[in-house]
Amino acid sequence: MISDEALEEYKKIYKEEFGEYISDEKTLELAINLLNIMNVVYRPIKREWLKDLDEQDNRVNKAFDILFNEVEKNKYELDKTKLD
Repeated sequence: MISDEALEEYKKIYKEEFGEYISDEKTLELAINLLNIMNVVYRPIKREWLKDLDEQDNRVNKAFDILFNEVEKNKYELDKTKLD
């Protein structure tokens, strides 16, 4: 069950966002709908997924570093040829 305090807070936020007052029944309906949506959409991330993401980030960062260093090296070479 949703507490009365939570429902009052929901009504307050709804009024601030939409400029309308809503009834207690409508507040309860909307709050339950929101909780149902959150229950379907939100899922905690598994540790193995985090590990995979970390590994991908490391590979991407390493590739970026290599490319950045190559660009800097080529930039230096181009600047050097302009001076010659």
